[in-house]
Amino acid sequence: MSLLIKGVELNGERSDIYIEDGIYKKIAAQIDLPCDEVIDASGMAILPSFNNAHTHAAMTLMRGYSDDQLLHDWLEKHIWPFEANLTEECVYHGTRLACLEMIKSGTTFFNDMYWFFHGSARAVEEMGLRAHLSATMIDHFDTRTAQEHKEEKMRLFEESRQYSDRITFTMGPHAIYTVSEESLRWCGEFAAEHGLLVHIHLAETRKEVEDCIKAQGTTPVRYLERIGLLKSNLVAVHVIWVDQEERALLAERGVKIVHCPKSNMKLASGKFPYSDFARMKAQVAVATDGCASNNNLDLREELKFATLYEKAI
Repeated sequence: MSLLIKGVELNGERSDIYIEDGIYKKIAAQIDLPCDEVIDASGMAILPSFNNAHTHAAMTLMRGYSDDQLLHDWLEKHIWPFEANLTEECVYHGTRLACLEMIKSGTTFFNDMYWFFHGSARAVEEMGLRAHLSATMIDHFDTRTAQEHKEEKMRLFEESRQYSDRITFTMGPHAIYTVSEESLRWCGEFAAEHGLLVHIHLAETRKEVEDCIKAQGTTPVRYLERIGLLKSNLVAVHVIWVDQEERALLAERGVKIVHCPKSNMKLASGKFPYSDFARMKAQVAVATDGCASNNNLDLREELKFATLYEKAI
């Protein structure tokens, strides 16, 4: 299958692009080659595809569900009870819908955290995207649940090898307020042993920080530093309630920080300190979060909100 895109804007210049079997073969001012399909792209521009750095893809099933709630009430009273009734087939169909939505808005890779790993993996495999799929862990500080999760994650890691190289297994401890210290340490050790990323929500709300200080005697970022998780393989999402010292520490450790502006606004979580992170040359990506805390997965819109929000607040 060959495709010729004519007259598209690329880096400020009009260009023709020839694609064969999904591979870019030639870019030039004028291309005249036989092909299966020609697209007149006059007045259009071509851009690299987007990477959505944090999603809960199957939450397309909860788009618009339980709006106007603060995060902890939203999770505990609405989202978790809803999710308790989900099956692998639900997650499969919800993730397929998410993949289609992302494809239509230019996203070809996403970093996901959700239940039923195989449901998500099947959907990604069929839809042709690339994804980091986190095996979600929430033990609620229960020893038996923690052990069950560890055994499940080890099994899923081995089973993930059956999928194509477009799918990467990652560790997904949900947050410091839902995962015990022992399980967090274990996630870090397992990730280090197997060269995996650790994907976690961090310092998202004032309540999270206050509760962490009461329970651990320190803030969430310093807590993760103390237990050995603050490393370059950590993907930390939201990262709103952090002081200057913590921001510098995150940048120094090479932590991958993910900004979800629409989700932060919808759940009234707080203001992301982008300017400080930028000055410190921290690694910051933008993401949509899930549809239940955003209402769509269009990363173009998310980037617009990120830039406007930084200017306005």
